[in-house]
Amino acid sequence: MNLIYISVFCQHSYIELLKLLIKSLHERGHLNVATTEFLIMTSEEFQPIIHRELSEYPFIFHYFIQTVNTIMEASSSRLSIFDYENIDRYDKILYLDTDILINSDMNRLLDIDICDNKLYVVEEGDLMGDSWGWWLFTGTNIDKKTTAFSAGVMFFKNSRSIKHLFINIQGYMYDYLHVRRNSVPVCLEQPFIIYQAITQNKYDNQMMKAYFQNIYVELNDSAEIKSDMVIFHFPGQIGNYVNKCARMTAFWNRINQQALIC
Repeated sequence: MNLIYISVFCQHSYIELLKLLIKSLHERGHLNVATTEFLIMTSEEFQPIIHRELSEYPFIFHYFIQTVNTIMEASSSRLSIFDYENIDRYDKILYLDTDILINSDMNRLLDIDICDNKLYVVEEGDLMGDSWGWWLFTGTNIDKKTTAFSAGVMFFKNSRSIKHLFINIQGYMYDYLHVRRNSVPVCLEQPFIIYQAITQNKYDNQMMKAYFQNIYVELNDSAEIKSDMVIFHFPGQIGNYVNKCARMTAFWNRINQQALIC
């Protein structure tokens, strides 16, 4: 059994992005409901709202209720997936940010035979950038031109190796923020995920490129849309719901109009 999990905290408006994501999965993702279930990480307050808003869809939704007090805690909640009481039911696990639309057959990705000791992510930037934690690699022998990745989509096996990776990320992050009292990075927990995954060589940032396209703010109506992509991600502008929702809605209308023309 596969598990797709998503976290929704802090802003009620992000429930609207979740609805867009699930709508796109329903209408274009061809998801095999016999082999894939959903887990929504959320608050006690949000859970009944989300349950009601998603009730029209034929998917199996489970909930992992957590208490978070900051944006950093909300964002890094994805790392607590192995604390979910029923996690042993699942073999392959896919994390999705809410700022995502599904464009085509999701089973193409979920059916891939992946390794136990790799976090499958999408190549993005390099270790010289702020978003990818360059300062954490100071003093290491890792080339700063090494390509990094986005933590907005993470695909992995339910394995001891990945569980230990997530525990190490959480421990390192706690030491950095609460023991050494450094400030929270602009990209929240992503630099810590990148640092631990790269230094432990537990990542693959190439395989997912065949299924994934980032849609940036500057994408205009004439820009190429790769119609064979499974996942479209709308990165950047953390916490800016209005802009993300507008971009995602316009893009959703555009890809559906193109589908009708074809």
